[in-house]
Amino acid sequence: RERRDMQDYVMELSRSMPEAPRHAPPAAPETRPRTLMAVEMRRYARPRGVLEPLDTLARMGRDLRRVAAAVGARGGRLEIAAGHRILASFDGDGRSLRALQSAAEVLAVLSSRDLELEQAEPPLLALAAGDALSGSVTYADEPERVLLGPAVQQLEVLMREATPKDLVL
Repeated sequence: RERRDMQDYVMELSRSMPEAPRHAPPAAPETRPRTLMAVEMRRYARPRGVLEPLDTLARMGRDLRRVAAAVGARGGRLEIAAGHRILASFDGDGRSLRALQSAAEVLAVLSSRDLELEQAEPPLLALAAGDALSGSVTYADEPERVLLGPAVQQLEVLMREATPKDLVL
């Protein structure tokens, strides 16, 4: 009887415990030709104090949705959004043309001012093409997607050369 009581107790206890998080299976690593697009939204690098912090984050979310829509509409993938920088990739046939069209749309939608009090601060954009390794790495609890390769480094160099409203290749 004690054994059965103990089993019942353990079963009841296990029902009340939170479930372990289910991780998505990591992406299989692959190297393939890609066209990468970097977007730097300078308006968030140096907030001007016009907006409250909550409004700034809401606006950032809206801008990220705009970029994601422009990238997704042309078969691209939003890879990384870190601070005021975004990295997207395009695979397959016509990837460079689709990336260029997406960049033109991003430049148009992010170059307008949203408030009367602010100045328009267009983004910087850069495109680079080449082989890139993509896959997942786990360094905390969740796997994170990464891109590695010369094209990623080329984007960094191009972004240093760009000025607002530039699209550099």
